[in-house]
This record gives sequence, C-alpha cells and structure tokens, in this order.
Amino acid sequence: MRSKLKHRELNDGEISFCLAQSRDEDLIKSWLDKPHVKNYWDNSSDLLENLQNYLQGTKDIFDYWLGFYDMQPYALIMTSDANDSTPEHLLPWVKPKEITWTIDFMIGQEDFLGLGLSSMTLARFINTTKQVNTWIIDPSESNHKAISAYKKAGFKIVDSFAPSTGYFKDVPHYLMILKH
Repeated sequence: MRSKLKHRELNDGEISFCLAQSRDEDLIKSWLDKPHVKNYWDNSSDLLENLQNYLQGTKDIFDYWLGFYDMQPYALIMTSDANDSTPEHLLPWVKPKEITWTIDFMIGQEDFLGLGLSSMTLARFINTTKQVNTWIIDPSESNHKAISAYKKAGFKIVDSFAPSTGYFKDVPHYLMILKH
C-alpha cells in the first residue's frame, strides 16, 4: 500500500471523517499500541476507559474521530470543548463568548506515515468545523515531526508548560493555537 500512496498525488478531497463507533475499538486500540504512537500518546488505563465509555455511548471529555483516506482508516482525532472543563494552563486562551476546542491527532496506520498527510488532515478537519473559533493542541517539545505538521496546518506556538499530574507529568510541552 505504501508504494501506491507515494506515487499518487495526495489531495485533501480524498480525506473524510466520522465519529468513532464501537466497531472501531479494536482498530483504535491497535493504533495506541504501535511504537510510533506510544512515544507521544497517553495510552493509560484512563484513556482506554474513556475511549471504551465513549464507544458505548457515554461521553466524558473527548469525542473520537476517525480519519479516512480513500475510505481507509488511518488517523485518530480527539476533540474536547475547552469551555466545558478548562485546565489552568489553557485559561488565557479560552474566551467566554468564543468556541474553543482542544484537539489531539495521530496517524495510527503505519502505511500512511511520512506522506505529508498530518497537516493536510488537520487543516481539512478544522475546515469542516467552522463554528470553532480557536483550536488548541499541546505536543511534547520532543515531538518535532508533529510540531512541524501542526505549524504547516496553521498552529502557532504561544507557550510552553509541563503538566504537574497525569501520564505526561513533568514532560515539557508546547501550547499551540490556531485561530479560525
């Protein structure tokens, strides 16, 4: 598959999204277990429990979206409404009369890595949700590929922080913002 993709002109018209459903659980869990994902993603029991609850119809914090290229699933996007529960480090960026969402993103399917799809996928997803005024993403400072892709998609680094609790406790992160 990789060689087929490399020799095609990629355009975002072939990218689509849908909310994850219970039938997608094994696929998403397999992606979370991939070495290229484990380095930068929280695959703790808390996330897995949140995912399972969501797929069974109980929303907690996040919505889970699958990204498709030519109808083949390859990416996972997590979104949350930052106005609902705002961590302290996000407060300066969340305005009461604006809609602000957090987003997290990964390419889970290895055949789709290194093809330039990350920035294209994020830009396409953001353009399908025009009601959102501000997007927030917070990559690890050591995740240079993700930071580059987020910049290409329009995000700008506005701050840095290290979470004081949780899976990424004391790991330096950038706070990146995209105004829509």
